Amino acid sequence: GGQVLGLAHMVMSSKLNVDLRVLVCAVENSISGDAFRPGDILTARNGITSEIGNTDAEGRLVLADALVAACEESPDMLIDCATLTGAGRVALGTDV
Repeated sequence: GGQVLGLAHMVMSSKLNVDLRVLVCAVENSISGDAFRPGDILTARNGITSEIGNTDAEGRLVLADALVAACEESPDMLIDCATLTGAGRVALGTDV
């Protein structure tokens, strides 16, 4: 999120003629009584449901909700800068 906040600061201080909305989706994987469990069903912001198959999914689920929120205003451009370490390792393999 730091690079996005830095870019937002640069855009705002340059007084560019743009409407800028920054969403920082930060998630902490903590154990608690209301933490996600495999088999739980989560209803997203747009009403779509997802079954939790892996409890390392918090970041992806929060990001999905943020992307839905970002699209609600029909922006001309949407930039997604995500760091999904677990998902990246699964998608690209351990050799990358």
